Amino acid sequence: MSRKNELLLFLRLKMQGMTKRQRAAFKKVKPLRQLYPVALERTYAKEVSQTLKNVVVMALAKLERRLPTWIKSSENAFRNDAADTELEAYLKELEEGITAVFAAGGGIAGAVAYVEQLASRVFQFQQVMFQSQTKVVTGIPLDVDYNWWPEARKLWANENHRLIKSLSQEYITKLNTILSTSFQSGWSYAETVEQIMKLSDTMTGYRARLIARDQVGKLQYAITRHQFESMGMDGYLWVTARDERVRGNPFGKYPKAIPSHWEIDDKICKWADPTIYSEDGRQWLKRTPLMPSVHPGQAIMCRCVASPYWLPIIEEAENLL
Repeated sequence: MSRKNELLLFLRLKMQGMTKRQRAAFKKVKPLRQLYPVALERTYAKEVSQTLKNVVVMALAKLERRLPTWIKSSENAFRNDAADTELEAYLKELEEGITAVFAAGGGIAGAVAYVEQLASRVFQFQQVMFQSQTKVVTGIPLDVDYNWWPEARKLWANENHRLIKSLSQEYITKLNTILSTSFQSGWSYAETVEQIMKLSDTMTGYRARLIARDQVGKLQYAITRHQFESMGMDGYLWVTARDERVRGNPFGKYPKAIPSHWEIDDKICKWADPTIYSEDGRQWLKRTPLMPSVHPGQAIMCRCVASPYWLPIIEEAENLL
């Protein structure tokens, strides 16, 4: 349900006692900058990492007693006899173990329950943020209806549960590739172990962070867009994290990244059309090939956010005086 009329009412009441000069100054009000829930993202990444570490520990424990019999480390050779059959049995046992863990609610303290709690924390973070943003222009911390939220939270939690489980299954697939390559290429015991440890570090490190950042960003995007549009605000300011990791930052780690989120930082955008932008909110331009054609938080691992663009709705309220 739209709360636009309520917002317009508060803006009208606030502007009624203003002089012409005061109204002009009010139109230039700076929005409270939207923040990204980095602490929640990092907490989630640690939880995903720990879940994967549990899978890795289980996999290595089951492999530890088998691998020496498959590879003769002293001769840098592999045993052809029974290795393939034993590997197949090992992978099947590992898959059954992971299935049992998730079926019993293991990993991430009961994965679905945990991610639902995380979703609620992101929601609360964004709710407080939005109330603070509306207070800047109305003097009162307004909020919107969230009838859609319980179902959205459940869907997000289920998707994250699926992603975490699929990451575990991906680990098994890549472990199988390493072991098969080891047998076929005659790797030594030390070489095989080194590759397995590299895989384990990647899955519990970078891949865990990828899921956390990507999913938290997408959830915040969904909540933010609902809040803005429920208040009748189609415009927003694109705000990057403004650090060295921003895509396209000429002084950062990824200066040649395309699309460049740096290129669209602080530009005015529209929820209704992610292919346009404006410098002043009056003239709308087609986004350049360097710019992203999505909203903040939609791209993979995007930490960008949308801050309120108040001018159109303030002018609409002024016209009703």
